[in-house]
Amino acid sequence: MYDTAKRRAKSPLPYTLEELREKLQQKLETRPFCPYCRVALTADNVSLDHIMPVERGGHPGLHNVEFVCKSDNKAKGDMTSAEYADLLAVLDGLGVRHRRPDYFRKKVVDALRISTAFRKGAAWRAKKAVGVK
Repeated sequence: MYDTAKRRAKSPLPYTLEELREKLQQKLETRPFCPYCRVALTADNVSLDHIMPVERGGHPGLHNVEFVCKSDNKAKGDMTSAEYADLLAVLDGLGVRHRRPDYFRKKVVDALRISTAFRKGAAWRAKKAVGVK
C-alpha cells in the first residue's frame, strides 16, 4: 500500500496549478469555512486535504480534494473525511469542545481499544465460567 503511495507521490499531479487555484477561489467565494470546525478559511490557515487519503487508496485528483483549516488537517491524519467527521460527532456527544482534535482523537481511540479489549475479555470470562471452549 505504501509503495503505491510513494509511486503516486513521484508522479505528476493530475491537475494544474491554475485548476487548483480556481477550485480554491470557488471554495472561498461559496463556503469560506472549514467543513469540520466552521472557522473562516484564510490564506494563513487554509490547507489542502484529501477526502480519501492517497495512502489508503484515494486518488490524487481534484475530485478527492477539499480545503480545511490546518489544525483539522493535522488532526485528521490518515482518516477519511467521514471517519474524522464521526470522531468529531462523538466528541461533541461527549460534550468535548475539540480545540485540539488530535489530542482527543488519541484519547478516544485509546478508549475504544480498551473497551473492545474489555468486551472480548468479558466474553471470554463468561464462556470460561460456563465451561464453553
